[in-house]
Amino acid sequence: DDDGSATNGFVQNIDLETLTTTILGTQDPTNFTVTYHTSYALAQTGAIPITGMYSNATQGGDTVYVRIVNNTT
Repeated sequence: DDDGSATNGFVQNIDLETLTTTILGTQDPTNFTVTYHTSYALAQTGAIPITGMYSNATQGGDTVYVRIVNNTT
């Protein structure tokens, strides 16, 4: 609703990092690095992660890819 419309399908200023706890569940977050990406290929390599606030560019939502790396293995 940050753009002033609750019905146009666009959401602005999503802090994706707030979802990390939900994604990891009961796993210790210090054991993992979680990053968010705009494509599967970028998530595969870990390149160009989404940082800061994110706004969807496609009406109705974008696909965001999550990369989870176990820091110990």
